[in-house]
Amino acid sequence: MASLWRNQNETSILIPTTKEFSNVTYYIIRVCVGEVKWTVKHRYKEFFNLHNKLVADHGVSKDILPSKKVIGNKSNQFIETRRKALEEYLQKILIFLKRTMPKVFVEFLDFHVYDIYFLLQELTLKCSAEIDFIVSSTKTFTMTPLELHAISEFLKCPFPEADHLEEPLDLGPILDMCSQLDSLIVIGSSNDYLQSNIVLNKLSFDLTPLKIHNTFEMKNLKLNMINSLGSLRTTLNMLKVRYTNAKSISDVLQCDVLHKNTLEGSEKWVGLHTLDLSNNNLVEIDLTIALAENLRCLILNDNMISSITNLSHLHKLEELSIVNNLITVCDQLHMKNKSIGTFW
Repeated sequence: MASLWRNQNETSILIPTTKEFSNVTYYIIRVCVGEVKWTVKHRYKEFFNLHNKLVADHGVSKDILPSKKVIGNKSNQFIETRRKALEEYLQKILIFLKRTMPKVFVEFLDFHVYDIYFLLQELTLKCSAEIDFIVSSTKTFTMTPLELHAISEFLKCPFPEADHLEEPLDLGPILDMCSQLDSLIVIGSSNDYLQSNIVLNKLSFDLTPLKIHNTFEMKNLKLNMINSLGSLRTTLNMLKVRYTNAKSISDVLQCDVLHKNTLEGSEKWVGLHTLDLSNNNLVEIDLTIALAENLRCLILNDNMISSITNLSHLHKLEELSIVNNLITVCDQLHMKNKSIGTFW
């Protein structure tokens, strides 16, 4: 993920090419911040509108933007000349505004989409605007590893260079809203994110800052990228983990534990009563399930489990669903766990 404040000397802007859409020429801008790269496209009119705002509000010189041309502005020679001039324009603006980074310039280059600091600014505004509606209706919010990684990185090491910005960053609205949710959903991806080389499932994150009290759902994530589950083991009632790389239950319940061959009391999921691990790659019900000893409902549909084991540790289990697995024999299930009332 990009971090302008940590890569001041490794940030560049180029316009390597142009493309025509619906008879309009767009200039393809490539932004590089350290190893992170992304592209954004704009037509000349959008450069012109940006420039007017920067001149009016941020002291940019009026005459540095290449001028309009009404006649002959479709010729290859003119487009190439303008491409080079607009590239030089953006490079000058970046140097001039690098310490203040006004919002209009941030959004023009999509820093608010790919950069840690500016993405969090945007997320803070979103949470502030939507918190009343969300907590009074669904109490559900969806995030990505990109946002969680940004929160983790910011809390790990705030940005001293950000003191001169228009809007100081305050994570309060984000953390406050998460503490009032009934359900938080995190959805990952192994593909390039939008127009960047960022891959969501290669971003590590820490759930410690988030206070989630009821349901937590993860889809299409790399579970080994979670550095810490924070207080989830003591606060969660329901955990749903689907379409992940999990091959064992320990990959889920001990995803933030280095040595998974031991079961520690501090790793127990004391409040968890529903665990849904459907659509993963589980091959067995391993002993780790004992860490969720208060489970009442266990859903293991659409995995590769061949036998039912280790349920004797779940004395409160009432429902078990294990549809579409590789089980051929299911002997004396009720003798192994007499509390199960529903099995399918």
